[in-house]
Amino acid sequence: MGAGDSVFVPKAPVVYVYGEVARGGSYRLKPGMTVMQAISLAGGISPRGSESRTKLRRRGADGAWKETTRQAARSRIRRRRDLRARKPV
Repeated sequence: MGAGDSVFVPKAPVVYVYGEVARGGSYRLKPGMTVMQAISLAGGISPRGSESRTKLRRRGADGAWKETTRQAARSRIRRRRDLRARKPV
């Protein structure tokens, strides 16, 4: 490195887990990560939570949020932008 050089470190993609989990927050998104793996990083579903009512939110090509409830817990988080923004249900 020399005078005037700079280093850019891009943000790692993240997934937000919130609701009835032990430790809601942002977690680093890893390739091939499933929804249940993200929930596990957040300490798992709380006693008040329900796996069958888990919702996955992702932004569509048109920029609108789409919500999936069916089989969400078994889904893979396929794109970086999946679950990126905390938007109330």
